[in-house]
Amino acid sequence: MNLRPLCIALLTSLCAVGAAEQPASVDSKEITWSFKGLPASMHMKITGQSEPAKATVYLPPGYTLEKKYPLVVLINGAEGGQGRDTGFARSVVGDQDFICLAVPTYKETVEPLKDDDSNHWSRMFIDRNEGRYAWRCYRVMLEKLFAEVPNIDLDRTFFGGFSNGANITAALLSSPESAPEFLKYFHHFVLAEGGDELEPSAPLAGDHFLVLRGSRSGNLLDKLKRKLESDKAKWEEYVMEGGGHEFSAAGKERVKQWIQAQCAAR
Repeated sequence: MNLRPLCIALLTSLCAVGAAEQPASVDSKEITWSFKGLPASMHMKITGQSEPAKATVYLPPGYTLEKKYPLVVLINGAEGGQGRDTGFARSVVGDQDFICLAVPTYKETVEPLKDDDSNHWSRMFIDRNEGRYAWRCYRVMLEKLFAEVPNIDLDRTFFGGFSNGANITAALLSSPESAPEFLKYFHHFVLAEGGDELEPSAPLAGDHFLVLRGSRSGNLLDKLKRKLESDKAKWEEYVMEGGGHEFSAAGKERVKQWIQAQCAAR
């Protein structure tokens, strides 16, 4: 099957390539989609902003439909991003031969900020019960991504993040409403300084985890590691020396190396 006409059509719609004589590849490009009707992200609830939910896809230099690409979704901590750009994921993996997707963070209910600011951080915490609510949004975004970018290699898909980014990953894996579908899309997970509330609702055998913790965080993630062992998941640990609750440059480099290694092994 000749994929060149399809490739040109896709790249025209995604990247505003205007004519059929354009080559079937592009320079790196970010495309942002809006999703009317989806709930407000946690960032929106925290800031009081109001606009449609967004997700952004990054296509690497030389992107073409004539090959398959890994997919990387990494989410930052606290209230997460707005889904407007893939800068956080690309700060980890670089501008390499990966498709990256940026999505916002979701939490069903966010407490109002107290006058003394004492609940500034605690009200953002994502526990394992948020998976059902978050999946309502992520499922729509992923369906859009896979419809518009059909050449993602499902054997090389990565999801995770730092702090609340790890927590929402654990929540998606813990909810019986989200885990079975979520695991059809992703098989490799990054949990940096978070995700310790994981209670898997679907078998994890064969899925692969990278667990990162700061050396000053002590035994924070021991419960998580025991759970991964009991579910027969494959996992590796990396200790970010001298760090506490942070995602160090060394930690990001380890994630990059791990993702590269998983891709090479396929």
